[in-house]
Amino acid sequence: MFKFFKQFKDILIILLIVSDVISLYLQDFK
Repeated sequence: MFKFFKQFKDILIILLIVSDVISLYLQDFK
């Protein structure tokens, strides 16, 4: 269970980073 939670946290962090990069890219694009 704890291992699954850790994986989930890693995925959330990756999603946050990806969304940050995408928003920066979109700002650049405009």
